[in-house]
Amino acid sequence: MADATRRVSVRLSLDDAARVKAGLREVGETGQRSLDQIKGGAERASRSLELLDVATRGIQIAGVAVAARALVQAGDALTQGLSRLQNATGSVERAGQVYEAL
Repeated sequence: MADATRRVSVRLSLDDAARVKAGLREVGETGQRSLDQIKGGAERASRSLELLDVATRGIQIAGVAVAARALVQAGDALTQGLSRLQNATGSVERAGQVYEAL
């Protein structure tokens, strides 16, 4: 009788081990799927950040271009104004005096 009890307990232990092994495999597979999802999300976020960086640089370059254009236009306006003053006053010296007075 003791011999029969041993066999049953050994079989139950092996059955339990198989169930535990299957459970661990399932947990591992679920963990791997979760890790793959996290990795995919991180890669998408990384690509989005790269696009944002490119867009930011584009905006910065456009801002510099707009500022340079405004500076050139201001210089042109100043040159044209001085030229008109010179024509109106008849001399560069007098145009400078009028400009400072303005």
